[in-house]
Amino acid sequence: MNKTTDPLTRLKALRPTPALDEDWSAAELTRITASTTASATEQRFPRRHRRRIVSGALSGAMLAGGIGTAAAMDLPERLLDLLGSMSADPDSAAATVQRAGTAPGPDGQVFTVVTWEEEPGHEYAWCTSAVFETAASAAGPVPADFDQSGGLCGPSGFPNDFAVETGVLGTDPYVVYGVSAGTAVRGELRLPDGSIYPTVLARGWLHGWYPAGSDGVLTGYAADGSVVGTLDFSGRVPR
Repeated sequence: MNKTTDPLTRLKALRPTPALDEDWSAAELTRITASTTASATEQRFPRRHRRRIVSGALSGAMLAGGIGTAAAMDLPERLLDLLGSMSADPDSAAATVQRAGTAPGPDGQVFTVVTWEEEPGHEYAWCTSAVFETAASAAGPVPADFDQSGGLCGPSGFPNDFAVETGVLGTDPYVVYGVSAGTAVRGELRLPDGSIYPTVLARGWLHGWYPAGSDGVLTGYAADGSVVGTLDFSGRVPR
């Protein structure tokens, strides 16, 4: 049987009897329409501008069939797991992955953003991932010992303004986020108690973190020190 995504055609195939059953038809059409509605992320970003937001822990099983030996032989296993779980083209990812920047993390850890290229022809041109790595890992060329909080993937050449797009990549025990930078080259998030958390700029996004439970205000700064814009995280983070 040929597959179709047209709700009316699918209804015709699903009908239990040739007789008209208006109540059943209306209910089934409602169910099918709801099941084919775009996700919250897809609704927020029109297709030509869409970012893919990935949150949660890695799954090493997703690497099956994965990264070629030549591209992967110098990379730590933990990093290979990350690339295999997020990238549509793990070989290109393994060949281009690099540490984009770091900032102080919690409990002696280092907050790190890694980035890589996707092979031309895929829907996304690049990805980033925010991780908390050990100090020893941060001394190496790429992260080797870390916990991942999530990441972003996006197309090339998308003109971002400051905070026109935001993504929450993790919420427990730390809020991890990405915010489009616009012309900002750095950012600082200030909590109500006055503590300040810096950000890492990568792929036109400011990536940062702060302890869950107390949302702050992010300020983006241009190269000359002027304020590009602010973003209040109150009410933006799921509890």
